[in-house]
Parts: sequence; structure tokens; C-alpha cells
Amino acid sequence: MGAIDVLSRKTGVIVGDDVYKLFKYCQEKNFAIPAINVTSSSTVVASLEAARDAKSPVILQVSQGGADHCAKKLLPWLDGMLDADESYFKLHGEPLFSSHMIDLSEEEKEWNINTTAKYSEAISYGIVKVNLDTDLQWAYLTGVRDHVLTKKDYLASQVGNPEGEGKPNKKYYDPRVWVREGEKTMTARVKEALEDFNTASQL
Repeated sequence: MGAIDVLSRKTGVIVGDDVYKLFKYCQEKNFAIPAINVTSSSTVVASLEAARDAKSPVILQVSQGGADHCAKKLLPWLDGMLDADESYFKLHGEPLFSSHMIDLSEEEKEWNINTTAKYSEAISYGIVKVNLDTDLQWAYLTGVRDHVLTKKDYLASQVGNPEGEGKPNKKYYDPRVWVREGEKTMTARVKEALEDFNTASQL
């Protein structure tokens, strides 16, 4: 039996009771789900490729400016997300997001508690969430960096390289090429994390 067996939705984004069921399954089977702060469609691709290949669930986090929490100055942004969530729920009967994170720890304690209480309708059920943001940023950069370093003679100009003065270099500097190299190295790091957290093959 795998995690899919406890879910009503077998593929795609899960919501509501399925999130709860998955978290309970994680606790029972003693594994954690990596939370990946995705900052572009490219980082989404890398994360989903790793999850697919490892047959693992992942949490994709989206945020304003790449931060993994919502501070006081971002509360209007959170309000917009909650409004979108409510509209989506009215249309589809399920939430758009499975969770929101507020971090008001920099604020006065009383204001922090009162403000957070306004946003919180329930205390989330506990599971270890592992944030890999820094490691994954480095992993993505590694692929891009290595491409640039190994192809530097092809990236110095649009035309002309070690193969000849008139040889074009588009296939080396095309963003689809070096972005893909970043996706590959990030995918490899996510796969490593899925093994480390016992998440691989849990679906």
C-alpha cells in the first residue's frame, strides 16, 4: 500500500481531507515531505520531475519575493491570496491552497497573537515539513554555472567558437539550454532529499 491508496484524488494537487490523510500517512510511515519554495516555472518543473521519478509527494510553496513566510508588510498579499482562495472554493468546492504561513515574530507579542488569531481558523495538524530552499537554490545554480564554465568559449560571442569563426553559438546561449541544466541539477538534489526523508516510493 502507498500514499495514493489513502487519497480520494490519485494525481495532481490534493486539498482538504486528502491533505490531512496524507499527513497522517506520513506520520504512520515515518517520512517527511520536502517543502520546495518554487520561484519560477523552471523550479516547478525540476521539483515535479524529481517527485515523478521518485514516486514521491512534494509540497510546492509559493511566496512573495521568495521568502518562505508572510511577515507584517506582506499581510495585504496574504489577504489577496485568501480572497482568491475563497473565490476558488465557491466555484469548485475545494480550496486553492492547502495552507498559509504567517510569521509575525518580529512584532509585539500581543499584536502578533491577535493578528494571527484573525487569520487562523484552526491549528494545523502536526507534521515535519522540511524546507530545502537554500540547498535547492544552490543546486539550480550549479547546473547553470557548470554550463557557463564548460561552454565559456561558446558563450563569448553570438558567432565564432573553437569549431570555427563562422560557427553560431545559439545552441549554447539559448536560455532553454542553460535553464534546463539548472533544472537537471535541482531535480537531482530534490531526489536526494526524497531519499533522505524516506519519501521516495511512498506513492
